[in-house]
Amino acid sequence: MKKYFIILISIIAFLVSCQNETEVIIDDAQITKFSSDTGKVANLTKEIIKDSKNSELYKKRAVALMEVNNVNDAISDLEVAIMLDTTNTEYLNLISDYWLIAGNSKPTKDYLDKSIALEPENTSTLVRLAKLHLFVGEITKSFEYANKAKKINPNLYTPYFVKSMCYLDMADTSKAIRELLNSVAMNPDFYDGYQLLGVLASGQNDTLAISYFKIAQSINTQSIEAHYALGYFYQNQERFDDAITEYNYIINNIDSTYSRSYYNIGYINLVYQNNYKEAIKYFNLARNYEPNNPDIYYNIGRSYEKTGNKTKAKEYFEKALKLSPEHELSKKGLNRL
Repeated sequence: MKKYFIILISIIAFLVSCQNETEVIIDDAQITKFSSDTGKVANLTKEIIKDSKNSELYKKRAVALMEVNNVNDAISDLEVAIMLDTTNTEYLNLISDYWLIAGNSKPTKDYLDKSIALEPENTSTLVRLAKLHLFVGEITKSFEYANKAKKINPNLYTPYFVKSMCYLDMADTSKAIRELLNSVAMNPDFYDGYQLLGVLASGQNDTLAISYFKIAQSINTQSIEAHYALGYFYQNQERFDDAITEYNYIINNIDSTYSRSYYNIGYINLVYQNNYKEAIKYFNLARNYEPNNPDIYYNIGRSYEKTGNKTKAKEYFEKALKLSPEHELSKKGLNRL
């Protein structure tokens, strides 16, 4: 009799659990939304149509959507993935990232709170919480979560980076640099760490900036940011040939439409090398890719002014003022003519 009673209790428990289990209903439009697209997103959509309850497929499609900067649809796909697998902290953390990219801290915190409740010592979640609190200006809480993650895993580099950003927020550059050096010691391939070290060193007119930017370039060979920052540091150091080399590297190897490289080469020719014809050439190239920048027109006008061509100088000062009626340099330029 006791044996049958145990079996009966087991059957009842099973039936109750089935009744409590909510069936996930997914909108057909969410499943087939990208079926007419091409590439990775379309291929994943075909897989989802075949297996619409596979949470991992929605996560993969969300990642693919983020690769093309479609944050809203990426969030939608992750919401489906979480409905299908409510205890997956990877999904919860990923959607928190996307909400933060979208600039909305509330759902970011909601998803991270769910994640940390499931796994209180998940360092990935703790670091994200540290970043979130930094984002909303709660520096003490940011330090708290970063230190907790570091205590759990002393070999993590990300807590040091978050702490460096906290110190920068507090205007304590020396401590920020200390934490950044710790972060790159833990991860020698940490591009952001070296890039920020370069920025901070250049702000102090420290030639260590050159080494930091070059390491960042070696880690990410296609980084406009690292080459431009090094070029600008050289420019401020009056190493003009080296600066032009960095700007030309961007133009010839990374992005031929990057207007700031053309602009800075023009500026070096105008201000430091008195090569006004070359300056006009490069400012015009910059104008091709940034046609609404009044500074470019002003400097073309200034270049013509230096050559003695007042008619052309006036034309470009006026063009700058048409774009920006309060452009003071252009007003002064006209008064000089």
